[in-house]
Amino acid sequence: MEKSSALSINLPLEAVKSQTASKAIRHYDITNIDQIVWPNTDDGTYAKNFLLPLIKNGTKYYFDNIEATINVLAIDSYIIPITIIDNNYQNSFVCSPYAHYISYALECSEHFFKQKFFRNVVCGLIKGFGKALQRGRVNKIIYVNNWLFPTDLYFKDLKEEHIQAITNYLSSQFADYAIAFKSINEAIYPELSQALQKLKYDFIVTRQIFLTDTSKEEIFKTRIFKSDLKLLRESDCTVVGKEGIRLEDSEKILSLYKRLYLEKYSELNPQLNKNFMDLILQSELLQLKAIKKDNHIEGVFGYFIRDGVMTAPLFGYIETDEGQKSLYRLLSTILTLEAKDKGCLLHQSAGASFYKKVRRAEPHMEYMAVHSSHLSIFRKVPWKCLRFIMNSASSYFKKY
Repeated sequence: MEKSSALSINLPLEAVKSQTASKAIRHYDITNIDQIVWPNTDDGTYAKNFLLPLIKNGTKYYFDNIEATINVLAIDSYIIPITIIDNNYQNSFVCSPYAHYISYALECSEHFFKQKFFRNVVCGLIKGFGKALQRGRVNKIIYVNNWLFPTDLYFKDLKEEHIQAITNYLSSQFADYAIAFKSINEAIYPELSQALQKLKYDFIVTRQIFLTDTSKEEIFKTRIFKSDLKLLRESDCTVVGKEGIRLEDSEKILSLYKRLYLEKYSELNPQLNKNFMDLILQSELLQLKAIKKDNHIEGVFGYFIRDGVMTAPLFGYIETDEGQKSLYRLLSTILTLEAKDKGCLLHQSAGASFYKKVRRAEPHMEYMAVHSSHLSIFRKVPWKCLRFIMNSASSYFKKY
């Protein structure tokens, strides 16, 4: 199995302008990142606080299972990260098509198929297709706007001309790499989806996610949500924000995250470490809310907002037979109220489908959009096969 170290991209110090599109693209990497002019906006500050450390220190300093090169594209007033993967098959699924579609499928099959014969047959088929994807170098890829979280949020006013310019630039400068946009959801980003389709991107199903439109008052008047509010009112826990969370709490928060995302679910999730947790707390990359009991953190979540959409990539709570379900309910209720208070559409990611559906969250399919037309036929075919298989199976996903 091939594994490579992070790339070293040598680019000119001056701005680089795409010759194939009308929009100017400025490309920054570790050699010239200090020359970038970060926009004097909340989004610009967020991008600087998030991306600059990753570019200068490398992803492995912050994530134990992500080895990638982070660069930045500046186009008009937008700062957009690109995540460059050089055929690495050990990465988290957030920057590895192989991990998302093959490694994760193998994990699920081990749990889903109880009979050894059927499990072996299914796993054999998945492994065989995985070898074909590896031969086609499916992990030689550049992700656009990948912030290394399971859910990426986009600027809603990105235009087709921006996507065209980015596509033209990357396909010429990185001619041997597929180009991908993940977390593409037509319900949230209809114009972006249409632009990608018009530019002949292949849409490949990734997962079913749930959206809660907090502007709908009827959601908060349901019997189940009133029951959630009653649980919150009667709880002997205290809800705190950043004022009640200290840097010394980073290890506790990290342990709660690891227990849920890595130990309970999958080690293919981003394995963020204490360096990244400290960065989150110091630079406020995520807005944290915690549940405390006797001044000890029992549960926590961290969210960020972009253009009116909120998502919480950090979640964790103490798991006990008595308190596990109630802590999850408390955190979910607080998160939903936070989204309502800020006037946001709440992107609830995947999982816990029954819990979310009974609380009026709407299911939607999410896609990874992949551009491979500039690649050789040998490199295109695996993507076309992957699209056919995953999209054909999407009707099955919608049941869960």
